[in-house]
Amino acid sequence: MTIRGRITRNAPARQAQDENSRQTPKPHQLEAQAFCWENRRVILADDMGVGKTLPSIRAAEGRTIVLCPATVKANWRREILCERPDARILTLSGRVPSSIEPDADFVIINYDIAGAWSQSILDWEPETVIAAEAHMCRNRRTARFQATLQIVWACNRRYLLTGTPIVNRPLDLVALINMLGKLKSCFGSWRAFVERYCEGYIGAYGWDTSGASNLDELHEKLYAEKIMLRRMKHEVLSLPQKARTVSRITIDPADLTGYAKCEQALAAEIAANPSLLKDTSFQCLAGVRHAAGLCKIKPAIARIEEILTTNGKLAVFAHHRTVRETIAAAFPLISVVLNAETKDRDAQVALFQTSPEHRLFITSPRIGGLGITLTVASAVLVIEFDFTSAVMVQAEDRVHRLGQSRHVTVEYLYANATVDGFMLALINRKQRIFDQACDGLADPDYLLRLSKKAVLK
Repeated sequence: MTIRGRITRNAPARQAQDENSRQTPKPHQLEAQAFCWENRRVILADDMGVGKTLPSIRAAEGRTIVLCPATVKANWRREILCERPDARILTLSGRVPSSIEPDADFVIINYDIAGAWSQSILDWEPETVIAAEAHMCRNRRTARFQATLQIVWACNRRYLLTGTPIVNRPLDLVALINMLGKLKSCFGSWRAFVERYCEGYIGAYGWDTSGASNLDELHEKLYAEKIMLRRMKHEVLSLPQKARTVSRITIDPADLTGYAKCEQALAAEIAANPSLLKDTSFQCLAGVRHAAGLCKIKPAIARIEEILTTNGKLAVFAHHRTVRETIAAAFPLISVVLNAETKDRDAQVALFQTSPEHRLFITSPRIGGLGITLTVASAVLVIEFDFTSAVMVQAEDRVHRLGQSRHVTVEYLYANATVDGFMLALINRKQRIFDQACDGLADPDYLLRLSKKAVLK
């Protein structure tokens, strides 16, 4: 659903700002700017790669605080300077706060240290807050949420940016709507929301809000109340097609023996403590996930060799570091590896984007899924699944985004008789909830579904 509009209440300062801009927004970005400006407190949930950063910067008024993951602080500084070359920008780091210069126009800070700096930020009295990847604050019980909420509520203009407003279930929206100050006015109360849209009920251990219900109604309400604006890439961009395939791979029997031992140990652990299955983070699966990843290394290397014979460059995503490093070791002369501790992410990305010799970019969906562009590649290989489809789509869209001119292929490696089957079933359930609530799709065509829609080799 597209909400159209135009800026009707530009102040003189805003007109001057737009005239001095060095960038030319696309029409859909002007619509997003108008939506933010006119509604003041919104979730800008455009699809990954559509371009949410520029509209939020252009819609900012007065002193502006940017909250974001640490890995993309440099990106935000660069984007602000592209749009506002004369802006005074302060990037905060460390946990020892100090006073913020009153003449700063933008302050950039990562969520991890926002709590330590919250009082200094409040004393600075920002008018606008831009919370990038706002879904990272969806858990109301975390210190991150509490620190972010305090800062957000101090600002008149509140722009929450996320391509994945629902990561797991409709409950994820509650924290974001609460940040906007619209939970009571639009939904009545927390209880009213969870009972209506989360199948919420009081069980033996308190509230159970893990369900999903009335998703079509929730979708309509988000737009009718002008809480959220979301456009898909195919609606606003002329991007080439992206196709997913799920390829069944054959695992060496010797490797499966080691995996089977991990699975047996897990079964014994669950038998002794059945409550492990109630943990929605599925920490108990860490061992079998790692074992499955190790099993997939040999066929993954073989598949990479095949892909590179017909593709110039390839982006590879794997969850475990041991898997990534083993694969990189098999291609030492052409690999670029991005890990959590990589200091200069931009340099690694630039090397892959510009060097003809470096044809393989290896990272994880969570480490490399934010703030980077890999459009020099048109092929993506995913070796290990994440628990959340949104994380994997975000990784895919490092390649399928503005600047991509070729058809993009995304291939997922699926190992029979491993935890992969459970992972895909969980992913598909979450994706169906997201598609119905956020995009109004009653029958989402998600190609990772193994039942009917998947393309299996």
